[in-house]
Amino acid sequence: MSITSDTGPLTLLGQTVRGAITAAQMETFAAPDGIGVVRFETDELTALLREMEPAQAADLVAAMEPDEAAEALRELPEEEQAQLLAQMPLATQRELARLLGYAPDEAGGVMTTVLACAEPHETVEEVRKRLVKLAKHQTEIDSVAVLDAEGRLIGDVSAFDLLVNKAGKQLADIIDPENPPVTLRPDADLDTVATEMVESRRSSLLVVDDDGKPLGRILSDDVLDALVPGHGRLHFPRLLQ
Repeated sequence: MSITSDTGPLTLLGQTVRGAITAAQMETFAAPDGIGVVRFETDELTALLREMEPAQAADLVAAMEPDEAAEALRELPEEEQAQLLAQMPLATQRELARLLGYAPDEAGGVMTTVLACAEPHETVEEVRKRLVKLAKHQTEIDSVAVLDAEGRLIGDVSAFDLLVNKAGKQLADIIDPENPPVTLRPDADLDTVATEMVESRRSSLLVVDDDGKPLGRILSDDVLDALVPGHGRLHFPRLLQ
């Protein structure tokens, strides 16, 4: 779904959100693309969704990052969840339904499905260019998962490593086969997630399936939001063009 259009349905949605943001005294922060991000307390967003027409509410949720969209939907009764999901594109429906299938106190329930992936033969420069195209997801991406030909995880290269290494260097020369990335299963509880996060000293961890293929990523702030009730805020692209 495009969030930069200033015509058609998004204009109406933007007008609706504008009024709600004024009433709730939201915080708006500039984003690199000039669109901006609006931050909602969970109960504020729940109230807003219930006041909007289902199609508009569905557009609003679909514009959020997948993990936060799932969190917003969890606050609604199943009947209302189904009503909003039915208004979304099929691919979005499936992605959010999959996330909703995980318990909110497990790794799968707090992970984001926004992943930056690459193959070992790719160069730092090639991956940097790919990350530019993912700029709107900058708060969800801090590393790039390196996959083998079968799609299995073999390494995790941080954004810092991409910054300090030479443009022509291949990812195979950056990852350490003797020190594989710490991974989690989707049913790992939050205590396990937090422990692995602290012991690995990483800002994020990957969640993988039985075959070692990545399902999503958990960032440190996702863990904090899950462990500290009322701490988290939900974000969505600013539809106020």
